[in-house]
Amino acid sequence: MHFFLCLFLGHLLGDFPLQTDAVYRLKTANGRGVFLHAGIVTAVTLALVFPYGFKAALGVLTVGVLHGAVDALKLSWQRAEPRHAHALFWLDQTVHVGLLLLLAAVLGFPRPETCQVKWLPAWYWEPAVLGTAAAFLIAAFFGAIWVQTAAAACCLPGDRQREVWLTQEEKWTGIIERTMIAAGVGGGWAAFWLGGLALGIGIYAWRWRNWMSFRFWAARSLLGWMLAAAMGLAVRFII
Repeated sequence: MHFFLCLFLGHLLGDFPLQTDAVYRLKTANGRGVFLHAGIVTAVTLALVFPYGFKAALGVLTVGVLHGAVDALKLSWQRAEPRHAHALFWLDQTVHVGLLLLLAAVLGFPRPETCQVKWLPAWYWEPAVLGTAAAFLIAAFFGAIWVQTAAAACCLPGDRQREVWLTQEEKWTGIIERTMIAAGVGGGWAAFWLGGLALGIGIYAWRWRNWMSFRFWAARSLLGWMLAAAMGLAVRFII
């Protein structure tokens, strides 16, 4: 499990917080951007799994190449069928995580005891730490895409879905909001999760005035809160 968590955490870091808007624009513009993005994901994952040796590193490099190929194929399909952009995002993520599971299975889910490197800090070897980090990344950064795609699918017609994306202010407000809720639920700190709810509700008037309908805002908020609460409960279970 520890090995797969390292792979999964590397994917989450590279595919979300480290895939900045500049990287995403470059990725959608040409093949060099896809190469850069796949390289970032691969480098971060290698940094997390290097104690597992040469075979693990070779597997990560192979998956990194496949990650770039999958992204290039997704972008090609997305240009041809832009109305399916949201569905392609979910298919893309399913394939990426499936490849990580396949790699872990091919290598026999190696255990930390087999590693020759022992000088890393204690937190690295704790699955609870890696799992908690993954849960917060899912709630915060993956959640930014989750609330957009799911709420748009629920509330907006197909042509509108591909045109509307959250602004930077809305994106980062949501990241803070969901992180507070996940931390509050996971740590049992009522002030945190109540503060996250208040943040989302408090900026409702601004969002509605900006462009959101009440229906879209309600769907986006409820989906975000549900994901954050679920990740907070996962953290509590992990710890």
